Amino acid sequence: MINITSSGIPTHILSFTMTMADFQIDLLQFVRTLITFAVFILIIKVHSTSRALLVHNSHKQIAYDAFASPIKHVPGPFYSRFTRLPLKLAIMSGRRSFFVDDLHKQYGPVVRIAPTEISIASVDGFKEIHRVGGGYLKSDWYGQLANFPKLGS
Repeated sequence: MINITSSGIPTHILSFTMTMADFQIDLLQFVRTLITFAVFILIIKVHSTSRALLVHNSHKQIAYDAFASPIKHVPGPFYSRFTRLPLKLAIMSGRRSFFVDDLHKQYGPVVRIAPTEISIASVDGFKEIHRVGGGYLKSDWYGQLANFPKLGS
């Protein structure tokens, strides 16, 4: 059964009428939602493009580290040319020193433990690498051992 108002218009039609102010508010909300969606899509496109470039460049880096790096001839497990995952797992489980020691027992005093990392297990090698002015590149970790700021920083 449909109720009819005194003006002859069914009540269910009246319940859907909107004022101009309501329409403007809904239109503004729609535009805001549309802009938010467009920005979201743009961010996804930029992220996926940059990720594709990163993946492309990381494949080049992996190939370089494995086959053309200056440390390519250092003995070690085959996987250490491509990934540091086993080393990371050993670090996370608190067994890094045992992991590296086992590699030294198998491959000798100089071992490649990751694509860009070598472990040296000899006193002479340690002295050569860690002497002042030795000319070996070291990570920023070593800077934390010093009691003075790094020059040029």
